[in-house]
Amino acid sequence: MIVSRYSFQLLDHFWVRETRGGRRVLLYGANADGVFVLNKILSGELPNLVPVGFLDEDPRMEGKTLNRFPIFGGHWKLPYVMRTMSIDQIILVNHRMPAEALRRVLQNAEESNTLLRVFRMRLEEFPIEVHAASLIVPVSKTTAASAQALPGFPPAAESGPENAS
Repeated sequence: MIVSRYSFQLLDHFWVRETRGGRRVLLYGANADGVFVLNKILSGELPNLVPVGFLDEDPRMEGKTLNRFPIFGGHWKLPYVMRTMSIDQIILVNHRMPAEALRRVLQNAEESNTLLRVFRMRLEEFPIEVHAASLIVPVSKTTAASAQALPGFPPAAESGPENAS
């Protein structure tokens, strides 16, 4: 039973990897953040992206795989990988890159007109003005309007009989 379930997951992984269209993405950082972003891409939470593999500054990682995706090497492999793998986008997930490596990544991205993005995970303070008790009140026009004023919260869609189509 376990082998069967794993087989379906493996087949699904390769099916998604080979058939899904989108921008071919190289993840720069074979670490926990890189795996997190990879899983977001594979689950469809980051749509229209197709992961190709990883780059990492640790030379011991070169030639290995991470979650069945290759680790090509470090910044010294970037021109080759971009040319041979038709990379459309690079996502930086390693925030402790040496300055020279970052300079070369920026230079390669600029020369090849490749989109360069940075993955950041932040922990932010909850606004003090908001009382936790107000969050468990059923949403009405009043609470929806006050929730729209919170920084970082998307505008709430109003619902009710007057808005029904």
